[in-house]
Amino acid sequence: TNDFADIYNELARSETIVRTWAHRYHKSSYHQQYVTQRLQAVRHQHPNVRPAPKQSFFRQIQLLCDRYSQLLLRDRVNLAISLLTAPIGIILIMLAVQNRNAFILDSATNIHAAPTALRVLFIFTCAGLWVGLSSSLQEIVKEAAIYRRERLINLNITAYLGSKLGVLTLLTIAQTLLIMTMISLGFKGAAGMIFPWSLGLIITTFLTLFTSVNLGLMISALVKNVSQANSALPLLLIPQIIFSGVLFKSEGIGRLLSWLTLSRWSIGAYGALTDINGLIPEFNPMQNMPQAFSPSKVYDPTFANVLLNWLMLMLHAGIYLVITWQLQKQKDCV
Repeated sequence: TNDFADIYNELARSETIVRTWAHRYHKSSYHQQYVTQRLQAVRHQHPNVRPAPKQSFFRQIQLLCDRYSQLLLRDRVNLAISLLTAPIGIILIMLAVQNRNAFILDSATNIHAAPTALRVLFIFTCAGLWVGLSSSLQEIVKEAAIYRRERLINLNITAYLGSKLGVLTLLTIAQTLLIMTMISLGFKGAAGMIFPWSLGLIITTFLTLFTSVNLGLMISALVKNVSQANSALPLLLIPQIIFSGVLFKSEGIGRLLSWLTLSRWSIGAYGALTDINGLIPEFNPMQNMPQAFSPSKVYDPTFANVLLNWLMLMLHAGIYLVITWQLQKQKDCV
Protein backbone atom coordinates (compact mmCIF):
# COMPACT_ATOMS: atom_id res chain seq x y z
CA THR A 1 0.00 0.00 0.00
CA ASN A 2 1.01 3.61 -0.43
CA ASP A 3 -0.70 4.83 2.71
CA PHE A 4 -0.81 3.50 6.26
CA ALA A 5 -4.61 3.85 6.44
CA ASP A 6 -5.00 1.55 3.41
CA ILE A 7 -3.83 -1.36 5.56
CA TYR A 8 -6.96 -1.06 7.70
CA ASN A 9 -9.19 -0.72 4.66
CA GLU A 10 -7.73 -3.98 3.33
CA LEU A 11 -8.07 -5.84 6.63
CA ALA A 12 -11.65 -4.64 7.09
CA ARG A 13 -12.83 -6.37 3.91
CA SER A 14 -13.31 -9.85 5.38
CA GLU A 15 -11.85 -12.37 7.80
CA THR A 16 -10.69 -14.45 4.82
CA ILE A 17 -8.54 -11.56 3.65
CA VAL A 18 -7.02 -11.33 7.14
CA ARG A 19 -6.16 -15.02 7.21
CA THR A 20 -4.69 -14.83 3.70
CA TRP A 21 -2.35 -11.98 4.60
CA ALA A 22 -1.42 -13.62 7.91
CA HIS A 23 -0.52 -16.85 6.09
CA ARG A 24 1.52 -15.01 3.44
CA TYR A 25 3.43 -13.09 6.10
CA HIS A 26 4.10 -16.20 8.17
CA LYS A 27 5.64 -17.92 5.12
CA SER A 28 7.61 -14.85 3.98
CA SER A 29 11.22 -13.92 4.58
CA TYR A 30 9.99 -10.88 6.53
CA HIS A 31 8.57 -13.09 9.27
CA GLN A 32 11.79 -15.10 9.42
CA GLN A 33 13.95 -11.96 9.58
CA TYR A 34 11.91 -9.68 11.83
CA VAL A 35 10.15 -12.19 14.11
CA THR A 36 11.76 -15.62 14.26
CA GLN A 37 15.41 -14.54 14.16
CA ARG A 38 14.92 -11.66 16.57
CA LEU A 39 13.06 -13.79 19.09
CA GLN A 40 15.79 -16.40 18.95
CA ALA A 41 18.48 -13.76 19.48
CA VAL A 42 16.65 -12.17 22.40
CA ARG A 43 15.98 -15.50 24.08
CA HIS A 44 19.61 -16.50 23.69
CA GLN A 45 20.99 -13.26 25.14
CA HIS A 46 18.27 -12.61 27.75
CA PRO A 47 16.48 -15.79 28.82
CA ASN A 48 14.39 -13.90 31.41
CA VAL A 49 13.51 -10.90 29.30
CA ARG A 50 10.15 -9.30 30.05
CA PRO A 51 7.69 -8.09 27.40
CA ALA A 52 7.85 -4.43 26.51
CA PRO A 53 5.45 -2.21 28.46
CA LYS A 54 2.21 -1.31 26.70
CA GLN A 55 1.79 2.15 25.22
CA SER A 56 0.35 4.86 27.42
CA PHE A 57 -3.27 5.94 27.20
CA PHE A 58 -2.34 9.30 25.62
CA ARG A 59 -0.06 7.69 23.05
CA GLN A 60 -2.82 5.24 22.10
CA ILE A 61 -5.44 7.93 21.71
CA GLN A 62 -3.03 10.01 19.62
CA LEU A 63 -2.34 7.12 17.24
CA LEU A 64 -6.02 6.14 17.04
CA CYS A 65 -7.16 9.72 16.35
CA ASP A 66 -4.54 10.05 13.63
CA ARG A 67 -5.61 6.78 12.03
CA TYR A 68 -9.33 7.52 12.22
CA SER A 69 -8.96 11.06 10.87
CA GLN A 70 -6.93 9.74 7.92
CA LEU A 71 -9.59 7.18 7.13
CA LEU A 72 -12.30 9.84 7.37
CA LEU A 73 -10.49 12.35 5.17
CA ARG A 74 -9.66 9.76 2.52
CA ASP A 75 -13.34 8.89 2.03
CA ARG A 76 -14.14 12.25 0.47
CA VAL A 77 -17.54 11.33 -0.95
CA ASN A 78 -18.97 10.23 2.40
CA LEU A 79 -17.35 13.20 4.12
CA ALA A 80 -18.95 15.62 1.66
CA ILE A 81 -22.35 13.95 2.09
CA SER A 82 -22.02 14.13 5.87
CA LEU A 83 -21.18 17.83 5.77
CA LEU A 84 -23.69 18.94 3.13
CA THR A 85 -26.81 16.88 3.86
CA ALA A 86 -28.24 19.17 6.55
CA PRO A 87 -27.36 22.48 4.79
CA ILE A 88 -29.04 21.23 1.61
CA GLY A 89 -32.10 20.30 3.65
CA ILE A 90 -32.23 23.81 5.13
CA ILE A 91 -31.97 25.32 1.63
CA LEU A 92 -35.01 23.25 0.62
CA ILE A 93 -36.88 24.55 3.69
CA MET A 94 -36.02 28.11 2.65
CA LEU A 95 -37.45 27.44 -0.81
CA ALA A 96 -40.60 25.88 0.66
CA VAL A 97 -41.29 28.53 3.31
CA GLN A 98 -40.01 31.60 1.43
CA ASN A 99 -40.36 33.71 4.55
CA ARG A 100 -37.24 34.97 6.24
CA ASN A 101 -39.40 36.21 9.13
CA ALA A 102 -40.85 32.79 9.96
CA PHE A 103 -39.79 33.27 13.60
CA ILE A 104 -41.22 36.79 13.89
CA LEU A 105 -44.91 37.61 14.43
CA ASP A 106 -45.64 40.32 11.86
CA SER A 107 -49.26 40.98 12.81
CA ALA A 108 -51.96 39.79 15.18
CA THR A 109 -53.83 38.27 12.24
CA ASN A 110 -51.03 35.88 11.33
CA ILE A 111 -52.55 32.79 12.95
CA HIS A 112 -50.19 30.41 11.16
CA ALA A 113 -46.93 31.90 12.45
CA ALA A 114 -46.42 29.48 15.35
CA PRO A 115 -47.28 26.23 13.47
CA THR A 116 -45.07 27.23 10.54
CA ALA A 117 -42.16 28.16 12.80
CA LEU A 118 -42.49 24.92 14.76
CA ARG A 119 -42.44 22.85 11.57
CA VAL A 120 -39.27 24.62 10.47
CA LEU A 121 -37.62 23.96 13.84
CA PHE A 122 -38.76 20.34 13.66
CA ILE A 123 -36.88 19.97 10.38
CA PHE A 124 -33.78 21.42 12.07
CA THR A 125 -34.06 18.72 14.74
CA CYS A 126 -34.69 15.91 12.25
CA ALA A 127 -31.75 17.01 10.11
CA GLY A 128 -29.48 16.98 13.16
CA LEU A 129 -30.67 13.52 14.18
CA TRP A 130 -30.24 12.11 10.69
CA VAL A 131 -26.76 13.53 10.18
CA GLY A 132 -25.50 12.60 13.65
CA LEU A 133 -26.74 9.02 13.43
CA SER A 134 -25.52 8.54 9.87
CA SER A 135 -22.05 9.75 10.85
CA SER A 136 -21.58 7.19 13.62
CA LEU A 137 -23.79 4.13 13.09
CA GLN A 138 -21.09 2.13 11.28
CA GLU A 139 -17.99 3.42 13.03
CA ILE A 140 -17.54 0.63 15.58
CA VAL A 141 -19.16 -2.38 13.94
CA LYS A 142 -17.19 -2.00 10.70
CA GLU A 143 -13.95 -2.30 12.70
CA ALA A 144 -15.07 -5.26 14.82
CA ALA A 145 -12.44 -7.67 13.49
CA ILE A 146 -9.62 -5.13 13.83
CA TYR A 147 -10.82 -4.14 17.30
CA ARG A 148 -10.70 -7.75 18.55
CA ARG A 149 -7.13 -8.21 17.37
CA GLU A 150 -5.95 -4.89 18.82
CA ARG A 151 -7.56 -5.66 22.18
CA LEU A 152 -5.26 -8.69 22.34
CA ILE A 153 -2.29 -6.32 22.34
CA ASN A 154 -3.67 -4.10 25.11
CA LEU A 155 -5.81 -1.63 23.20
CA ASN A 156 -7.44 0.62 25.80
CA ILE A 157 -11.24 0.79 25.42
CA THR A 158 -11.41 4.37 26.70
CA ALA A 159 -8.70 5.45 24.26
CA TYR A 160 -10.51 3.70 21.42
CA LEU A 161 -13.88 5.33 22.15
CA GLY A 162 -12.16 8.62 22.94
CA SER A 163 -10.56 8.69 19.50
CA LYS A 164 -13.92 7.98 17.86
CA LEU A 165 -15.68 10.65 19.87
CA GLY A 166 -12.87 13.18 19.47
CA VAL A 167 -12.74 13.00 15.68
CA LEU A 168 -16.53 12.85 15.37
CA THR A 169 -16.83 15.90 17.64
CA LEU A 170 -14.61 17.88 15.27
CA LEU A 171 -16.83 16.71 12.41
CA THR A 172 -19.88 17.74 14.44
CA ILE A 173 -18.45 21.23 14.96
CA ALA A 174 -17.95 21.61 11.20
CA GLN A 175 -21.49 20.38 10.55
CA THR A 176 -22.87 22.80 13.16
CA LEU A 177 -21.13 25.80 11.61
CA LEU A 178 -22.42 24.91 8.14
CA ILE A 179 -25.96 24.42 9.44
CA MET A 180 -25.86 27.67 11.39
CA THR A 181 -24.59 29.55 8.32
CA MET A 182 -27.54 28.37 6.26
CA ILE A 183 -30.03 29.13 9.05
CA SER A 184 -28.64 32.66 9.40
CA LEU A 185 -28.99 33.21 5.65
CA GLY A 186 -32.52 31.88 5.54
CA PHE A 187 -34.17 33.08 8.75
CA LYS A 188 -34.07 36.06 11.08
CA GLY A 189 -34.24 35.88 14.84
CA ALA A 190 -36.78 37.99 16.72
CA ALA A 191 -35.54 40.85 18.85
CA GLY A 192 -35.55 40.55 22.63
CA MET A 193 -34.94 36.80 22.81
CA ILE A 194 -33.84 35.24 26.11
CA PHE A 195 -30.57 34.14 24.55
CA PRO A 196 -28.55 35.51 21.60
CA TRP A 197 -30.09 33.99 18.47
CA SER A 198 -26.93 32.70 16.81
CA LEU A 199 -25.27 31.43 19.99
CA GLY A 200 -28.41 29.66 21.18
CA LEU A 201 -28.93 27.91 17.85
CA ILE A 202 -25.26 26.89 17.64
CA ILE A 203 -25.38 25.26 21.10
CA THR A 204 -28.69 23.50 20.43
CA THR A 205 -27.62 22.28 17.00
CA PHE A 206 -24.26 21.04 18.30
CA LEU A 207 -25.85 19.19 21.23
CA THR A 208 -28.44 17.61 18.94
CA LEU A 209 -25.71 16.37 16.60
CA PHE A 210 -23.36 15.35 19.42
CA THR A 211 -26.01 13.36 21.29
CA SER A 212 -27.09 11.67 18.04
CA VAL A 213 -23.47 10.68 17.42
CA ASN A 214 -23.30 9.06 20.87
CA LEU A 215 -26.55 7.20 20.20
CA GLY A 216 -25.15 6.01 16.88
CA LEU A 217 -21.95 4.76 18.52
CA MET A 218 -24.00 2.83 21.09
CA ILE A 219 -26.03 1.10 18.38
CA SER A 220 -22.85 0.46 16.39
CA ALA A 221 -21.38 -1.32 19.41
CA LEU A 222 -24.59 -3.33 19.85
CA VAL A 223 -25.21 -4.66 16.33
CA LYS A 224 -23.31 -7.56 14.73
CA ASN A 225 -22.64 -6.22 11.24
CA VAL A 226 -22.88 -3.15 9.01
CA SER A 227 -26.16 -4.33 7.45
CA GLN A 228 -27.82 -4.36 10.88
CA ALA A 229 -26.46 -0.87 11.57
CA ASN A 230 -27.98 0.50 8.37
CA SER A 231 -31.31 -1.19 9.12
CA ALA A 232 -31.36 0.39 12.58
CA LEU A 233 -31.46 3.96 11.22
CA PRO A 234 -35.20 4.13 10.42
CA LEU A 235 -36.02 2.25 13.66
CA LEU A 236 -34.19 4.97 15.58
CA LEU A 237 -35.73 7.89 13.70
CA ILE A 238 -39.40 6.83 13.76
CA PRO A 239 -39.79 7.09 17.58
CA GLN A 240 -37.94 10.41 17.50
CA ILE A 241 -40.49 11.77 15.03
CA ILE A 242 -43.57 10.34 16.77
CA PHE A 243 -42.68 11.35 20.32
CA SER A 244 -41.15 14.75 19.58
CA GLY A 245 -44.44 16.40 20.55
CA VAL A 246 -44.74 18.23 17.23
CA LEU A 247 -46.90 15.91 15.13
CA PHE A 248 -48.83 14.52 18.09
CA LYS A 249 -49.49 15.86 21.56
CA SER A 250 -47.56 13.78 24.11
CA GLU A 251 -49.81 12.71 26.98
CA GLY A 252 -49.77 9.86 29.47
CA ILE A 253 -47.34 7.11 28.51
CA GLY A 254 -46.47 9.06 25.38
CA ARG A 255 -45.16 11.89 27.52
CA LEU A 256 -42.91 9.51 29.46
CA LEU A 257 -41.62 7.97 26.23
CA SER A 258 -40.89 11.43 24.85
CA TRP A 259 -38.41 12.00 27.69
CA LEU A 260 -36.37 9.10 26.30
CA THR A 261 -36.07 10.71 22.86
CA LEU A 262 -33.56 13.30 21.74
CA SER A 263 -36.09 15.10 19.57
CA ARG A 264 -38.22 16.13 22.58
CA TRP A 265 -35.31 18.02 24.18
CA SER A 266 -33.92 19.36 20.93
CA ILE A 267 -37.23 20.81 19.74
CA GLY A 268 -37.87 22.05 23.29
CA ALA A 269 -34.65 24.07 23.22
CA TYR A 270 -35.29 25.39 19.70
CA GLY A 271 -38.87 26.33 20.57
CA ALA A 272 -37.90 28.13 23.78
CA LEU A 273 -35.08 30.02 22.06
CA THR A 274 -37.40 31.29 19.31
CA ASP A 275 -40.33 31.81 21.72
CA ILE A 276 -42.84 29.71 19.81
CA ASN A 277 -45.51 30.60 22.38
CA GLY A 278 -44.93 34.28 21.62
CA LEU A 279 -45.79 33.72 17.96
CA ILE A 280 -49.34 32.77 18.88
CA PRO A 281 -51.61 35.79 18.29
CA GLU A 282 -54.12 36.76 20.94
CA PHE A 283 -57.55 35.23 20.46
CA ASN A 284 -59.94 37.64 18.77
CA PRO A 285 -63.61 36.62 19.23
CA MET A 286 -64.59 38.98 16.40
CA GLN A 287 -62.70 36.78 13.92
CA ASN A 288 -64.70 33.72 15.01
CA MET A 289 -61.67 31.54 14.38
CA PRO A 290 -60.05 29.14 16.89
CA GLN A 291 -56.36 29.37 17.65
CA ALA A 292 -54.35 27.16 15.32
CA PHE A 293 -51.78 26.48 18.01
CA SER A 294 -51.92 26.32 21.81
CA PRO A 295 -49.13 27.53 24.14
CA SER A 296 -47.04 24.76 25.69
CA LYS A 297 -44.79 24.67 28.75
CA VAL A 298 -42.32 22.72 26.64
CA TYR A 299 -41.54 25.97 24.81
CA ASP A 300 -41.52 28.34 27.79
CA PRO A 301 -39.19 31.17 26.76
CA THR A 302 -37.05 31.10 29.92
CA PHE A 303 -33.36 30.55 30.38
CA ALA A 304 -34.09 27.79 32.89
CA ASN A 305 -36.14 25.88 30.31
CA VAL A 306 -33.46 26.22 27.64
CA LEU A 307 -30.80 25.08 30.09
CA LEU A 308 -32.95 22.09 31.13
CA ASN A 309 -33.23 20.94 27.52
CA TRP A 310 -29.48 21.32 26.98
CA LEU A 311 -28.70 19.40 30.17
CA MET A 312 -31.06 16.59 29.17
CA LEU A 313 -29.34 16.27 25.81
CA MET A 314 -25.96 16.06 27.57
CA LEU A 315 -27.36 13.49 30.01
CA HIS A 316 -28.55 11.35 27.10
CA ALA A 317 -25.10 11.63 25.48
CA GLY A 318 -23.37 10.57 28.71
CA ILE A 319 -25.66 7.56 29.22
CA TYR A 320 -25.15 6.39 25.63
CA LEU A 321 -21.37 6.68 25.99
CA VAL A 322 -21.30 4.66 29.24
CA ILE A 323 -23.44 1.93 27.65
CA THR A 324 -21.14 1.88 24.62
CA TRP A 325 -18.12 1.37 26.88
CA GLN A 326 -19.85 -1.49 28.66
CA LEU A 327 -20.82 -3.14 25.36
CA GLN A 328 -17.22 -2.97 24.16
CA LYS A 329 -15.98 -4.39 27.45
CA GLN A 330 -18.36 -7.34 27.18
CA LYS A 331 -16.79 -8.30 23.86
CA ASP A 332 -13.66 -9.36 25.75
CA CYS A 333 -15.62 -12.32 27.12
CA VAL A 334 -16.84 -13.52 23.72
